[in-house]
Amino acid sequence: MISEEKNINEGTDQVQQSENVILEQPEGKRFKLLVGDKRIWIIVLLLMIISALEVFSASSRFSFNDQNYITPVIPHLGFMLLGFVCMVVVHRIPYRYYKLFTLPLLVASAVLLLILFVKGIGNPNAQRWIPIFGFQFQPSELAKMAVILYTASVASKTKKDDDYSKKDSFWKIIVCLGIFCALIVGENLSTAFLLAVTIVLMLLISGVSTKRTLILIGTGAVMAGIILMFFVVVPKSTMNSLAEKGIVPGRATTWQARVLDFVDEKQTAKEYAQVTAKDKPQETHAKIAIASSNFLWGKGIGNSEERDFIQEATCDFIYAIIIEECGMVISIMVLALYIWLMYICGTIISKCRNKFASYLVVGISMLIGLQAMMNMMVAVGAMPVTGQPLPLISKGGTSMVFSCIYFGFLLGISNGIEQDEKGEVRENVQETV
Repeated sequence: MISEEKNINEGTDQVQQSENVILEQPEGKRFKLLVGDKRIWIIVLLLMIISALEVFSASSRFSFNDQNYITPVIPHLGFMLLGFVCMVVVHRIPYRYYKLFTLPLLVASAVLLLILFVKGIGNPNAQRWIPIFGFQFQPSELAKMAVILYTASVASKTKKDDDYSKKDSFWKIIVCLGIFCALIVGENLSTAFLLAVTIVLMLLISGVSTKRTLILIGTGAVMAGIILMFFVVVPKSTMNSLAEKGIVPGRATTWQARVLDFVDEKQTAKEYAQVTAKDKPQETHAKIAIASSNFLWGKGIGNSEERDFIQEATCDFIYAIIIEECGMVISIMVLALYIWLMYICGTIISKCRNKFASYLVVGISMLIGLQAMMNMMVAVGAMPVTGQPLPLISKGGTSMVFSCIYFGFLLGISNGIEQDEKGEVRENVQETV
């Protein structure tokens, strides 16, 4: 008798709670412009504030000619605003429609990457941008998004108990990845590597042919080892000759130099200062910036002394400037924000019942997390220079806009999950009543 009364009371409490949800969410509720997981909005806001302050500070060397300290940072603020608008638009689109973007983005990115070989802007051996309406656009950013969407789309259609379906999906994804990595690798090896690792992790986590994915990882590790040994063993003069003849990519000489500089531990501190440091001033001054940062609190925003000696202080090495000016407290906070984002993405995945959306969150979180890690490791000298921007912080129009779109996807999916849960509560209340 007591247990029956307890069950009745619990049922009554559930109905009351559900009715409260309905009362709190009336049909005529006001439209909210910004929805989704509030924690993601907090991360976006904090990263953008840090970006505005640090890019303004690190842009000082561009202000020497006309003594105007605002003009160099205006384009960055403009792209931040454009990216924020894109994020707001994307996150209001129901996540079930994100799949529709896949084919158009794949075609567009492939065409733009091919155009890059003809009308590219940048180093002759690393043409990464094409001019569009007076702006420099980086097609590889679009390609990364397209391949991640395609992988999530194909993986979501895979039948877990059908080996033929797994095999078919696996090879579709691998062929697509191979084509786009081949188009990207000539202009930016690290971007192709980042994309490949992201997609392989998506394959592994989604369970699309786990056995084949593990074989792929092993094969890739062996090939990477062979390539690294090739860079170490082959003399620089031979590599230059191979590059001139077109046998290896023109950027191979740069890749070799970075690998050799990173693995060379035979130099004394004096030899390094007198010889090697002159050949790679960015890495040297980044280390000086970190070493002279007053550890905990830094020198204060705007007081960096090394930003004027680092060519890519606003992009590739901005984390070194953050450490120099803000110290370990803020730099660790920046790292913690990306880790927090990864945790939030994990909670979103655990609640998401739509396979496409969950796999898309996996891909986006892996891409942002790995890219942030690569940028910060380069800044502190833990890996060779890669040229990867720090998401939502580094200066770079294309990178900023697409990073915002990624966050728009995450917000849209988290909002969709919230709406689905509320819909289920209403349906349960109606059935109970």
